Amino acid sequence: MGKRIGANGRKKKAERRGKRPQGVMRFLSIGILYAALFIAGTALLVRYKENLPGMVGIADRFKRTTVTSVVMQGAVHVAPEEIMRRSGIKLPVTLDLLKREYLYVLSKTSPWIEKVHLMTARQGTVTLGVVERKPVAMVRMQTAAKIALVDTEGVCFPLDPHAVLVLPLISGLTDSVGACGIHRLTAGDCSRMNRFLCGAVRLDSSFARRITQVHFTPLRTVHIMLSGSMTAITLDENDAVERLQRLMQVWETLEYDSLPPSRINLTCRNLAFVTMGTAVPGGRHTTKGPAGKRNKG
Repeated sequence: MGKRIGANGRKKKAERRGKRPQGVMRFLSIGILYAALFIAGTALLVRYKENLPGMVGIADRFKRTTVTSVVMQGAVHVAPEEIMRRSGIKLPVTLDLLKREYLYVLSKTSPWIEKVHLMTARQGTVTLGVVERKPVAMVRMQTAAKIALVDTEGVCFPLDPHAVLVLPLISGLTDSVGACGIHRLTAGDCSRMNRFLCGAVRLDSSFARRITQVHFTPLRTVHIMLSGSMTAITLDENDAVERLQRLMQVWETLEYDSLPPSRINLTCRNLAFVTMGTAVPGGRHTTKGPAGKRNKG
């Protein structure tokens, strides 16, 4: 069969002719879009220029507004009067100065305060919102040799004698004194605390609330105590959540035992070393060494 000369060339020309209308439509669509954007931008610019004097006047009035009284909302553990007294702010002040400088000063008056923000400003009276820190545990500070509350950012703040808080007591972590005399856990120790506490809550929040004491050691182990129990439990910090899950599987059985163990060591990968006690007169029991190994694998 003879070769069809020029067939490929005719085919390519036909394809190019078919694509030309599509290219023209695409070009027209892009042109219309740019034209619409130009018209809209021009209209906004004209309207902005018309309203510019009024906007400038509003900004000037905002700067010149005088604040004669301050109302605070959200302050529970620190009285608003005490916050103002510690800040040293003397009224009246301009609203612009209050917003630019004094909000930061107010947020540093107490470790309990996380931040202070402006809510409303009407007729010389401003309403400020106070956001207080939420404690996740109590911590035994090393620098001050006392117990304080701590939040997820590692900021330590004093206990409130009027507040009823059910929180675990944490020890073995390092803190330092920062700006304004506020104590804060080191970044590494704060991460250790959050990783363990958040992991325990995600695993079982009701069981996590039973944890009363947590001690972190330099060997990356965690010693914990549970409410209503004298059993000391040791976990490996690297996979403490997994070890807690294994503990929960046998805890109900051990808790109601007539002779509960004095120690449970879950630092080994597949074994739990349970140290049992020996009953003595008077209902007490004493430690007599490891009574056996229970396979948890």
